[in-house]
Amino acid sequence: MSIKDLIFLTAAYLSVAFSANIYATNLFVPAYFHPSDSRTLDYWDGLAASAQIVPTTAILNPDNGFGTSVDPGYVTAIDQVHAAGGKVIAYVFTSYGDRPLIDIAIEIDNYIAFYAIDGFFIDEMASDGTDENIMYYEQIYNYIKNKSSHYSVTGAPGVVPDEIYLSKPVADNLVVFEDSMRNYVKFKPAQWQQNYPKERFIHIVYNATWHQMIQAFSQTGTNYVGSLYVTDDSFPNPYDSLPQYRELEVEVAAVAPNKEQKIFIYAEQLFPQYFPPANGGNQQLDGFIYRYYPTTNAYIGIKNGDVFVVGDAFGPSIGRIDTIENTLQLLESAAGS
Repeated sequence: MSIKDLIFLTAAYLSVAFSANIYATNLFVPAYFHPSDSRTLDYWDGLAASAQIVPTTAILNPDNGFGTSVDPGYVTAIDQVHAAGGKVIAYVFTSYGDRPLIDIAIEIDNYIAFYAIDGFFIDEMASDGTDENIMYYEQIYNYIKNKSSHYSVTGAPGVVPDEIYLSKPVADNLVVFEDSMRNYVKFKPAQWQQNYPKERFIHIVYNATWHQMIQAFSQTGTNYVGSLYVTDDSFPNPYDSLPQYRELEVEVAAVAPNKEQKIFIYAEQLFPQYFPPANGGNQQLDGFIYRYYPTTNAYIGIKNGDVFVVGDAFGPSIGRIDTIENTLQLLESAAGS
């Protein structure tokens, strides 16, 4: 599926979202790749396409921060994301409270002078509530807000910190998980997080399969998270590319899948020879919710709790597969194997 195809699917995804009584999750993407690099040439196009479908924030990080001078390639990329309705925030590291504040202030000023940003990503943030650390990050927060109250400040301790980081505040929202999928399955939100809207919490997960990505988005309620990013990339830099399943992630973020939606997604991913993901939109007829795949002249549909297929590879008569629950269990088992 090309970026142009992804843009054309916007209306289809949104119609599904409004008709299926399901909710969306914001995407929060560490975009640590250059817009002019031949290996990643279409990635910023992809971020712009994503922003047309689901709220998307990209982290701008030219050279572990601002770098030494303005980069015209990033200027164009930021404009592209903004035109699509997305946001771009600027990367600033803090060495867990050890980086000199004057260096941080200079970097913030450089970003503001040369790039049309929406806020700042304060990385390597401490997580304990000592007076020294809170004062340090409060000064950064106030410095940014004094530049413009419209700038957002995202703190990134990567773990759930002391509540004072939001109650003070020293950040508008927090990355409270940044780690591998292997560790994400053990994540549990802290009780104090319930004192704030879940939109103020962000998770970043790497080294995840497409199946694990779907599971992560299915658990945003349990994990109490409003913005999420999952990638199959891994160390040494899990953010120097977009995931191979990036179009699927946009669909899942825009339309957090219920059981019916999962049937379609798993069928498309596991059996592309029958169900190549061509249209991405659900249709309805005679009580069926279905998808049609013109390349293979195949249909997969759901009605009254059962799953059916019909088409060239399955014959001219509608064939029942099984119940939704049994079919989904089989598909999930196959995806996880």
